[in-house]
Amino acid sequence: MLDEKKKPEIITYYNKTKSGVDVLDKLVHTHSCKSASSGWSVAFFLNMLDIAEYNAFVRRITFDPNWQQGRRLFLHKLATQLLHGHASSRFRTPTFLEVTKRRHIQK
Repeated sequence: MLDEKKKPEIITYYNKTKSGVDVLDKLVHTHSCKSASSGWSVAFFLNMLDIAEYNAFVRRITFDPNWQQGRRLFLHKLATQLLHGHASSRFRTPTFLEVTKRRHIQK
């Protein structure tokens, strides 16, 4: 094993500061949209989506310190807002959706 003195300075700097990435990975892992995927591009996209969601959550609690509803409710509201346009346009199209699906979209 190499001695700390023999390692290049960039390696020791990385080892000292990498904890931020580890903490972010741990936080993102608790509520992730990742699934078992075969392609690296899908995994990369889902990871970027997780990080974007967490950044949005941090912005929310930073700009509104009184907002104390938690990350899970934030994810629910975010998903609802993102899907609202698609769901409402799908509801208006003349397709044969099941009655229960139409009720869920209407809510």
